[in-house]
Amino acid sequence: MARPSAEWEIREEGLERFAEHGQIPISFEAKSRLDLNALRHFGQLVEIPMHSRFKDYDANEEDRPTELGKRFDCSNWALLAAFAGTARIGGAIVARDCPGFDLLEGRTDLAHIVDIRVNPSLRGKGIGRALIEACTTLATRERCVELRVETQDINVAACRFYVACGFSLLSINETAYGPGFDEAQLIWQLPL
Repeated sequence: MARPSAEWEIREEGLERFAEHGQIPISFEAKSRLDLNALRHFGQLVEIPMHSRFKDYDANEEDRPTELGKRFDCSNWALLAAFAGTARIGGAIVARDCPGFDLLEGRTDLAHIVDIRVNPSLRGKGIGRALIEACTTLATRERCVELRVETQDINVAACRFYVACGFSLLSINETAYGPGFDEAQLIWQLPL
């Protein structure tokens, strides 16, 4: 898997551990958003201040890791977990070869990071980057040619992180989440 650290390691786990993975908080405070015109036309990550709001990806029950198996055939999915000793400190869920998962576009050579999270007190210490490396190793092992991940324009830190890990913007969809939802879907891609 990924490079081990003296402080933590990444391990592949069974999908029955989705609940433990979901115990790691995935929330943040959004204080700015990306300027979609600068991103779309120039590939620049330009921040626009906004009224601060709290975003918790687990707030919608159907999006929680424990619900994924009820919505999709996860038999070709993987869970990568970061541990410091016996403490779970982060993880990533990677989907592949799943016909009902639209973000895979029916392809079997594409992997998609469905969920990636690091304990908030440990963010910025290289754990997320190690998880991305583990995701690329896994996807390459499974003969995928590309790794993708979705986020939103209000998650500026995640967008900067993905760019720093080598991802490039694939698409912007301002209506992906329905009318009245004030966030644009961003899909990032990393050729393998």
